[in-house]
Amino acid sequence: MASDAKKESKASASVASPQPIETVNPDELPAELAGWERYRQEGFKEKFMRKFKENPFVPVGMITTAVVLSMGLAQFRRGDRRKSQTMMRMRIGAQGFTVMALIMGIVVTATKGSSKK
Repeated sequence: MASDAKKESKASASVASPQPIETVNPDELPAELAGWERYRQEGFKEKFMRKFKENPFVPVGMITTAVVLSMGLAQFRRGDRRKSQTMMRMRIGAQGFTVMALIMGIVVTATKGSSKK
């Protein structure tokens, strides 16, 4: 028992206390990291608006998919199989649109990054 207490005291003594985080002056950053502080300081709303401006088709496709899905489920609940099936097909089209918008956004972003170099 005494040896267990010694082991615990040695283990707790060897654990270092956390060091305070140093703030970095953005003017002292290397050129590769210039502009990184903008992304670190933006909140959810600012980031959403920036991303929406960069590629507005993705949120539009997501909202369209959700609306069409909801309408299709409502028609299914009412028992209207024909309209429900039509809405589910429209949902697949909206999902395809969203995926294509994502891919196009990635391609455009990648080509912007490679043209800057």
